[in-house]
Amino acid sequence: MMCVSTRTWGVLMRRSLSYADAVKMLGGGEIALVKVLDRFSAVDRLMPGIDLIEATKELVRTGSELLTRLGERLRGMDRLTRTERLRAAHAVIVLTAYFDSLQAVFAELPPALPVRMAKAEQVSVAGGSVDSGLRGIADALISAVPVQPAPVQSYEVLLRMLEGFYGDLSGHVLAFLSGLSSWEALGEAQRGRLSERLRTSVPGLAVAQYEELFRRLAGDCPEFAIWADLFEHQATRSELRNGLAGLESLLESVASGRVPDQRRAALARTYRVALTRPIAPSGEVPAELQIPALGEGYVDHRIRVAEVGASSEPGRDSWWDDVPVRDDAYRFLAGYLTCPAAQDAPLILLGQPGSGKSILTRTLAARLPAGDFLPVRVELRQVPAEADLQDQIEFAVRHDTGERISWPRLVESCDGALPVVLLDGFDELLQATGVTQTDFLLRVLAFQEREADQGRPVAVIVTSRTAVTNRARIPQGAVAIRLEPFDEDQVTAWLEVWRRANAGPLAERGLRPLPAEVALSHRELAEQPLLLLMLALYDADGNALQRRSAELGRTELYERLLREFAGREIRKHSVGLPDADLERAVEAELLRLSVVAFAMFNRRSQWVSEGDLDGDLSALLGSREPGQPSGLRGCADPRSAGRRPVLLRPRIPCHPRRDPAADL
Repeated sequence: MMCVSTRTWGVLMRRSLSYADAVKMLGGGEIALVKVLDRFSAVDRLMPGIDLIEATKELVRTGSELLTRLGERLRGMDRLTRTERLRAAHAVIVLTAYFDSLQAVFAELPPALPVRMAKAEQVSVAGGSVDSGLRGIADALISAVPVQPAPVQSYEVLLRMLEGFYGDLSGHVLAFLSGLSSWEALGEAQRGRLSERLRTSVPGLAVAQYEELFRRLAGDCPEFAIWADLFEHQATRSELRNGLAGLESLLESVASGRVPDQRRAALARTYRVALTRPIAPSGEVPAELQIPALGEGYVDHRIRVAEVGASSEPGRDSWWDDVPVRDDAYRFLAGYLTCPAAQDAPLILLGQPGSGKSILTRTLAARLPAGDFLPVRVELRQVPAEADLQDQIEFAVRHDTGERISWPRLVESCDGALPVVLLDGFDELLQATGVTQTDFLLRVLAFQEREADQGRPVAVIVTSRTAVTNRARIPQGAVAIRLEPFDEDQVTAWLEVWRRANAGPLAERGLRPLPAEVALSHRELAEQPLLLLMLALYDADGNALQRRSAELGRTELYERLLREFAGREIRKHSVGLPDADLERAVEAELLRLSVVAFAMFNRRSQWVSEGDLDGDLSALLGSREPGQPSGLRGCADPRSAGRRPVLLRPRIPCHPRRDPAADL
């Protein structure tokens, strides 16, 4: 049997996949089935002679053949082709399950009763139930099969959707049968019993048969189990610390085994080495302390996942209230990136400041198997803000590898690997350029559509601060993930990593690592990864948090954390600054930061435009901002005051149930 090439089906995957297309994609070109499908496709020509019983038998036989040893036949296929074949296999089992169940009903019919459209019925077809029934059956076979598994929906929801689909299909079968002249040959009681069976029994039987076929496929092809979340799973303490290693293991289990080309290997090396480097810049910590490496220090998040569109408001916390929390982020991401839906619209990754969005994209880029995926991580704050998306991607590739290469050329060398573009920091891009980027997500969608039309499908993940999302236009069909705050287990898991890295150096100074119960007494800080690091760093200075935790109020603790963080940031930019100058610089930085905070608070918003900030700085600080000591950041910055960067990027979170600026 001949299977159709990946490039040929590239455009087809943009729309719903029909049973007929799925059969051809899987190599089902037997003459008998072709004749069956041709007869259904000829409905518009009112072609008589369709025998529904024989057609049903042929559909079931072909479905069974196509699904036999599917896992073996997919082994070694590239990621894009494998994903397409799996989608085709699902379309086949949807219809195979139904027609297999329908055979039990047909077995109750008298053997001599013809279930076919005869020549004599051509005249009545145009306005009769035969026509409407036949067209409904034909639509299911030669046009879209609307039900597909997706990681964003539960398996139970999928089954309910299928039962509705099967109920509609049974209605079309009943319309076809009741419109035949042979229908009257049945007695009234038998017609009623048959109608009842089609309406009530067959959909349920078909769902049960579908579940059986689905589980067989999940045994051969693990992606099905991942998509439908069939695993019995609850995250353990060790899994919380796996740093998306579970994602890597899952994807390796279905990998093609192909060797990446030179360019993919170069990008993979760049991202992979990040696992061995500090999870945060080492300049932010005292020399005697050790920041855990990314591969060890990243703790998997709990997440909420939902479909979003133009009318959604994922920037509001209350919008997420009815969305359940998941503790299997790595399973969701593995399922998403092997699901066709990933190629259709962007995945939007949301979180509070300091929640770990950028760290997640760094980890994900490092964990994706290079033989099956081409990750490209784009830090939007480092690329030209007004550039075209393709130019921004090419800029990032050059930055990471030193090679200048066009995006089409890079993708065409992928050998069927799925490109995954990670656009990190949409909120920073939006704040840097204002309203000119509010349609950025729509342009991402247009980019995906263009690439798919050119036979270069691509998955795109965009990160953003949650509060900024409401300023963006969200494309229909997108999926959003919200990173949840750390719970007690995650705080404990992260502090255990910190203890292993720093217990020795701290003990040499007569100190001990920060215990989880002390950190959790300041839960609003400890539940965000970056702020948890700040707590650990603060405590490492004489165990200040452990000694004074009970007496430190929120305001005093926030001030101490901000002051220490500002000092570390300034020292990074101005090495060897005298103590007096450092203190003045810290005060100046905190004063500028307080004006920014006031600007947001006054406008009841978590962002402020450059023009508004310029006005506030001028009104509150006069024509000149606080002086900076010689040598600090060069001082000769031609940009407006509102556009010059604040060295300290505050990550103190607002409480989710209070006014957005209440904690600033």
